[in-house]
Amino acid sequence: MGSDSVYVKGRVTAISAQIGRFSIGSTQVDYTALLSDSSFRVPATGETIEVVGIQPTIRGVVLAAGVIQTGNKLGVIQTGSNFGLLH
Repeated sequence: MGSDSVYVKGRVTAISAQIGRFSIGSTQVDYTALLSDSSFRVPATGETIEVVGIQPTIRGVVLAAGVIQTGNKLGVIQTGSNFGLLH
């Protein structure tokens, strides 16, 4: 029934550059849509990041619309949008 907007924050646990995905725990994130942005950098394993995007299916892959490398900083960003919890 449509896609849910999601926000995920955590440490990158795995990277599959061949298919344009990384994992934050058990959540897989597809970052291929961001590859055309010259300022985008694929995060490193162990790096803390924040991701906003959509999740077309329950427990499915998150399609990233934005990635912020936060290092070890804690904080909240305001997007003006309501985001749901991961399913």
